[in-house]
Amino acid sequence: MAVEGGGTAVLGQVLTGMGGVGKTQIAADYALTAWDNSSGERLDVLVWVTASSRSALLDGYGQAARELCGADSDKPEQAARTFLAWLTPKAGARPCRWLVVLDDVADPDDLRGLWPPASRHGRCLVTTRCRDSALAGEDRRLIEVGLFTPAEAVAYLIAALAAHGPTTPHQAVRVHQLIQRVSRDFLTPDQRDRLAQTAGDALFAVWPAIDRDSSLAQALRANADALTACAEDALYRPNGTHLVLLLAGRSLASAGHFQAAVDHGRNVADAARDRLGPMHSDTRAAHRELAVHLGLAGEPASARATVTEVLEQELRTLPPDDTDVMATRFLLARYLGETGEPSAATATLAALLPQALRVWGPDHTNTLAIRSALAVWQAAAGDLAGASQSFSDLFQQTTRLSDPEESVSS
Repeated sequence: MAVEGGGTAVLGQVLTGMGGVGKTQIAADYALTAWDNSSGERLDVLVWVTASSRSALLDGYGQAARELCGADSDKPEQAARTFLAWLTPKAGARPCRWLVVLDDVADPDDLRGLWPPASRHGRCLVTTRCRDSALAGEDRRLIEVGLFTPAEAVAYLIAALAAHGPTTPHQAVRVHQLIQRVSRDFLTPDQRDRLAQTAGDALFAVWPAIDRDSSLAQALRANADALTACAEDALYRPNGTHLVLLLAGRSLASAGHFQAAVDHGRNVADAARDRLGPMHSDTRAAHRELAVHLGLAGEPASARATVTEVLEQELRTLPPDDTDVMATRFLLARYLGETGEPSAATATLAALLPQALRVWGPDHTNTLAIRSALAVWQAAAGDLAGASQSFSDLFQQTTRLSDPEESVSS
């Protein structure tokens, strides 16, 4: 706490200012610093009370009284008096170093008779939007918490971002929603769109291919959700669906949140259809993505219906060997098999394999995936000889690819 010019300790300070300027954050930082003080002057007791009403204040004091004094918190006024008496210095007793934080005081009159006592070893810190002179007193000082100047804002952001070293790659930097709103309101629609697309690009760039760190994945999904909430239209302009939207759905599925992935995938597919049209390649891709989520969620029939609809739309305007059509047919084979029609799945894949060999070649991962799936569904359909031959062909192909000499000579 600050010390007056004459050398007398200010035992209480009142942080006052408009909402969103950081009063509570300042109080929290001070409380944490005081609690973790390594100079040997650490606190014995720290009490944080949300004091938005007199009843809330009494509840906070009552809880402290119960934990520190064993008081009956069912009698709030009596418990509060017990707590305040406990804070009062007592002759001959070991000094108790304490800090009481009264956060978000709405009405100074709520503190009548409930101010912590003056003590050489105790401090009181209040946060409030009020500027009432009743909050000041002989041992208390009002401190106005204002807005950053532009230079201070830039310096703060630089310092905050610099704290994101290699050991804390996804430490949160949070911007108050009021500041976010004000920042957006000063932008033109075109500027907002470009900023949203840039933010999406940044999320896509840092999103790992595999979500090994669950806390990082959760933070990335939260950012994608926030971006969608405030600038969804921009994520479908100018060239189609931003890939960060698909990544968010895949991340949900990889975390085991299959129904959430379905809900997310359906929202993206619907939004793409509405904004881009049903035949846009990104709309069809979003529906294929939705089908995968439905399958993972244990809804193969719904997945099959979704893929079938996409394939019917594609075959109206696209040739059978279009790579999008081939991807859709591959998914359809999967869900034909998973809905009890392994023979139909086998037939679909057997017809798809020659096209894959022609379009992608024998060594492409897509071609190898088709060979693998064909063998699986042949076995499921009871064609063990065909499955054996397909697995043999696949084994020979992958063995050849893994042979360094063979790879060099190809």
